[in-house]
Amino acid sequence: MNIHSHLVYYQKVFWSQKLNQKKNRLESFRQLIREKEEFLDKDTIYQLLQNYGRIEEFIEFAELKQDYETVILHYINEKDINKALQKLQNYTIYLGDDEEVMKK
Repeated sequence: MNIHSHLVYYQKVFWSQKLNQKKNRLESFRQLIREKEEFLDKDTIYQLLQNYGRIEEFIEFAELKQDYETVILHYINEKDINKALQKLQNYTIYLGDDEEVMKK
């Protein structure tokens, strides 16, 4: 094996380890959000996640908080109407004094 092959191999190993570390940190973060959700201020977490470009986590948190309007509006703003309609079908929506409009 020549020096170039060794460098390519070690570079692949390095980036693989970095990717695994990132995945582990992200999963730890998601677990923390799920466990401490009741203590977290929704607006503050929304702002932090959006400001740092963590849109996937933002949507997960909105769903955890049962903020269905935010989730659906996100997909509409992204022009992903199919996803918005899919989410709409998954939620039970109430109007006024608990008049059921759509069932999950």
